Amino acid sequence: MDLKKQGGPPSGQSGKDGILGYILIGLTIFIFVFQSIGETTGARLRWDIWDQLLHFFGGVWMATIFLYFFINRLRLFNIYQNRWLTAFFVLSFVALVGIVWEFFEYAVGFIFQDHWVGTAEWGVDTLSDLFLDFAGGILAALAFYALSAKKFLF
Repeated sequence: MDLKKQGGPPSGQSGKDGILGYILIGLTIFIFVFQSIGETTGARLRWDIWDQLLHFFGGVWMATIFLYFFINRLRLFNIYQNRWLTAFFVLSFVALVGIVWEFFEYAVGFIFQDHWVGTAEWGVDTLSDLFLDFAGGILAALAFYALSAKKFLF
């Protein structure tokens, strides 16, 4: 089956994940190190921006995972055929992971009887976390759209 007829990747690339894999590894290491520094130094609790950056890059990370998974599985979902539909699915995946993560945070706070779970401050934090996850996903989806249209990355 010819990928070009299906709106496949640019000529000669036939689904290579090359640079996307390196981006994924780099994001994973960055998030791990950033989270570790924030936890060990207490920076995550002292500065709100720390948590906000983690959520933003977490959105970029989840979008990259989605693209990496489907870049070599074009028969399941051809990410090249309709880039707008791909962006929609990327953002849907990022939003789903963000919502599941917030449920996890709530459950942990509830189990360990965190005093601020259920307060207005907690609600604002949850909404800002979801917004930043989504903003990171938007950045990754736009980057995919722009770079794949120019046949630079994919």
